[in-house]
Amino acid sequence: AQVGPFTGRMAKLRSTILLLSLGSSRGFQFTTSSSAASRVRLRSKATAAAGAAKARALVIVESPAKARTIQGFLDKEKYTVDFCLGHIRDLARQRMVPKELKKVAPMGIDVNNSFTPIYVPVEAKAEIVARLAAELEECDELILATDEDREGEAISWHLLEVLAPRAGVSVKRAVFHEVTERAIREAFEEPRELDMHLVHAQETRRMLDRLTGFAISPILWKKVAPKLSAGRVQSVGMGLIVARERERLLHRHATYAGLAATLAVCRPAKAGRSSDASDVEEEAASLIEAKLVAIDGVRIAAGNKDFNDRGELVTAKGKAFRAATANEDNEAEEENEEEDE
Repeated sequence: AQVGPFTGRMAKLRSTILLLSLGSSRGFQFTTSSSAASRVRLRSKATAAAGAAKARALVIVESPAKARTIQGFLDKEKYTVDFCLGHIRDLARQRMVPKELKKVAPMGIDVNNSFTPIYVPVEAKAEIVARLAAELEECDELILATDEDREGEAISWHLLEVLAPRAGVSVKRAVFHEVTERAIREAFEEPRELDMHLVHAQETRRMLDRLTGFAISPILWKKVAPKLSAGRVQSVGMGLIVARERERLLHRHATYAGLAATLAVCRPAKAGRSSDASDVEEEAASLIEAKLVAIDGVRIAAGNKDFNDRGELVTAKGKAFRAATANEDNEAEEENEEEDE
């Protein structure tokens, strides 16, 4: 509490007596100044000691309404529930990209460095981030309770990266599917770790939107009508599916065979006995595993590495014969499929 300058000795004296009487009964500590604008600063030692003894947790959700509801379920002395209003970081726009990266990352993604995203703070969320950081300083536990989908998981990850809890602060991820007291308490009792698979899924979607999707909408506006949504992410996903399907349709399979044998080393019959083939004695024969690798010095096909996606033999020797055989097999198979249809 702060007390400003008073006019009149009596008013100043009465205020000082009142503050001293309150302070002596509640354990306040005073500091006074002799300047014209005297200020009396109060600090409750008892409250500070109690706060240090109690463990406090900061719970972060996405919306203010959800924060108010959840705060009503929890003990205000132990939990502080606040909101972040969605993402606090995003991919850098062209004007925000550092000069040294503008050539390789004009859209906020360094394509020459494993498609590394360049994140910048959302300017509109600066006050929210500052408030959350100040609240976290007073807590020894951080509970990230954003939505369970990939966007919510990414929001939690960005919060963790930006707030950077000090050493000793416990970080938990709590998820729930209904805003009820029972669901909230169960989520807090069974927290989990951040799911980085969901975080990477959100990053991938966002980068596809930025790299490819941004170029689709202008084409639609020019060719069809302005202000239409091209479904930037959906269009990219469909393009990937179509490209893969075309590869699948062009694929042809080839049939090849190998030969393996287990050979036994045999010795002829002992001296004095008949040498007929029927009398050959197999004494403790050694077994040898053998595999056919070549015929008349020409290596035979041994696996996928010897064929391309068209089912054609890619090795130099026997290419024409194997390719023709593969094509004949494919043509016969296609004819059988047409008959079945």
